[in-house]
Amino acid sequence: MRTPLSALLLAPLLLLAAGPVLADPGDDPPPRFEDAVCPGVAGLQTATAEYLVGRIRQNAEALGRRMAPPETCEPNLIVAFVDDGQAELQRMDRDRSYAFVEMTPTERRELLAQEGPVHVLSRVWTRTRDGLSVYRRESLSEPAQATMWMAHSKIYSASRHDIVHAMILFDRAAVRGMNVDQLADYATLRAFVHEPPTQMAIGTETILNLFDAPPGARPTGLTTFDHALLAGLYEGIPNLNGAAREAVIVQATGRQVAVE
Repeated sequence: MRTPLSALLLAPLLLLAAGPVLADPGDDPPPRFEDAVCPGVAGLQTATAEYLVGRIRQNAEALGRRMAPPETCEPNLIVAFVDDGQAELQRMDRDRSYAFVEMTPTERRELLAQEGPVHVLSRVWTRTRDGLSVYRRESLSEPAQATMWMAHSKIYSASRHDIVHAMILFDRAAVRGMNVDQLADYATLRAFVHEPPTQMAIGTETILNLFDAPPGARPTGLTTFDHALLAGLYEGIPNLNGAAREAVIVQATGRQVAVE
């Protein structure tokens, strides 16, 4: 699975000092897609799949994301239509357990036990602010680290968290009556926002309500709130710390919401 490193650079600030970059600093930046995006679809007829991919690419480009060449890239954002998403994840856990390696045991158990019509598996890597991988810690006494020149700042973090692969599994029976635009926009939000805010925090004016709303009240695509949420998350540099990013999102959406 190819995951090319990005090279987004942050201009130096004031006091520079060489030192370790810990893998899990406090107030972490929320995960974002920084690699070139390559959407792929499984379980649909070719023409429909191509349309869905095109819609996701259009959404990603609107966020300023880099797009990989569609003819040669290896998909890192996969939308799959399956009979049973939960069973598919459990099968992956048995056969391809490496896909869950970045998760804690608790996160893994919760995902595999999760019910509902949609399941999302994201792989998130810790990288330095410049896109170099920071490998996992092996023990509490040997934290993962990288050495780099970094400005001392309470706003910018020395590391960032990159979504390097996202898989959205739709149960086929649950998407009947929905159109491709709705499903592509829902997949876009679930892929690009690692842990979206709860419906209690944002209300019903969101594509996240697609599977909860009655057929006549389903959103037709990304809503004004959804666009604002994505714009706030993907504005500026990827290593803005969690509190600062939350402030940007609150300003963009006009609501007190946070993503992780």
